[in-house]
Amino acid sequence: MSIEWPKIESGPSKKYKIEGRVLLDLREKTYDLEKQLSAVNMDLEKNNKNLNETKEKKDAADKKIAKLESEIQSVKSDLNDANATNSKLEEQLKKESENASSRYRKIEKLREVLTDKSNNINELNHRIKTLMSELAVGETYQNIQKKIQEVVDYKGFIMDKEIEHIVDKEIEK
Repeated sequence: MSIEWPKIESGPSKKYKIEGRVLLDLREKTYDLEKQLSAVNMDLEKNNKNLNETKEKKDAADKKIAKLESEIQSVKSDLNDANATNSKLEEQLKKESENASSRYRKIEKLREVLTDKSNNINELNHRIKTLMSELAVGETYQNIQKKIQEVVDYKGFIMDKEIEHIVDKEIEK
C-alpha cells in the first residue's frame, strides 16, 4: 500500500492508517537523506574553507601582482632614464670622437710643420757649420797672411821654409 499524499495534503490534521513497512521505508529514506545532507553540508563547509583559502591566496597574489607591476613601472622608468643617459653619453662620445679626430688631424699637420722646421734647422745648422769652417779657414788664411806680412815688413823678404813654418803653425791651432 502506498501513501495517498493528495488526501493527506487536503486534511493534514486527520489521522491516517499507514502500513509499518511504509513508515520504516520512509524512516530509512529520511536517514539516508539526512546522511546525504550531512555529507553535502560537510562538503559545503570544506568547499567554503577552500574558497576562503583560495580567496586569501588570490588576494595575496593580487597584492604581489600590484607590487610587481609597481616594480616593473619603476624598472621601466629606470630603464628609460638609463636609455636617455646612454643617448646623451653616446652623443657626447660622438662629439668627443669628432673633436679627437680634428685634434689628431691638427697634430699631424703640426708634426709635418715641425718636421719641415726641424729639417730647415738641420740644414741651417749644417750651413752654419760650413760657414764657420769656411770662416775659420778664412781667419787662418788671414792670420797666415798677417804673419807673412809682419815677417816681410821686418826683414823685407820671406823664405819658403818660413812660409811653410807659419802655415803649419796656424793649421795646428
